[in-house]
Amino acid sequence: MKIRMVPSLVAALTLSVLLSAAGAEVPGMIHHQGYLTDDAGVPIDGDREMRFFIYDQETGGIAVWLEGPIVVPVTGGVFHVLLGQTNPITPFHLAGPRWLEVIVDSEYMEPRERIVSGLFAIEAGN
Repeated sequence: MKIRMVPSLVAALTLSVLLSAAGAEVPGMIHHQGYLTDDAGVPIDGDREMRFFIYDQETGGIAVWLEGPIVVPVTGGVFHVLLGQTNPITPFHLAGPRWLEVIVDSEYMEPRERIVSGLFAIEAGN
């Protein structure tokens, strides 16, 4: 059985920046959600070992951040992780265009997902 991530159902990565009037420290974490199926399109259930990398290019390039392996529960194909819990994500890791690579049970999920800003991060930039 080969695992695959369904790109059309994968939630976009978001980075939410919450600022108070006095300024607050930005959390070094990103929420990521995905949907995994087998080759027949059947949603996967059960714990999976996952690794996550942030790259500076869509293909090739240099991994500027990594986390894992971590065991992630998958229910009905859906999984949620909070990246940066053990290895905080800093502004350097997100400077410039970035892509997330996910490895599930030693299988590379392709293509890499583009990291995009969340609503609060866009507003903070204004």
